[in-house]
Amino acid sequence: MIDWSRVRELLDEVGSDDFEEVVRLFLAEVEGIVTGLQSNQGQQPGQIAAGQGPDAASVGDTITPLEAQLHYLRGSALCLGFTSFCRICLEVEQKAARGRATAEHVSEVLFAYFGAKAELLGGLSGVLATETAGDMPGSAIRS
Repeated sequence: MIDWSRVRELLDEVGSDDFEEVVRLFLAEVEGIVTGLQSNQGQQPGQIAAGQGPDAASVGDTITPLEAQLHYLRGSALCLGFTSFCRICLEVEQKAARGRATAEHVSEVLFAYFGAKAELLGGLSGVLATETAGDMPGSAIRS
């Protein structure tokens, strides 16, 4: 689920000229972490390799790489109104903190991300058209 009021708020904050670039940067950063999570699906979640997004060394020694990645994803996604994705990231982050995150939990995160991404990309042209009142053609953002 996307919080479209947050998307419109961000559009108002950065302006239509910069909005598409903000979305592109968000997707590029998040896709890097998501790709890492996908490639590590066969590993134990607590053992997910560092160096793919934030890792324990950059956040604190008491946090697993998976926790750090989920925390980063959650914070980034909140900026673009990915409410359901954020909720799932928080749930799995808390499970990872207790050593209880499984590959199935990581799959839930991935599924939620791709669903939110599709919803965002599908609805952006309408938001941009409404906000810009015809000043800008439909969104060219695709990933």
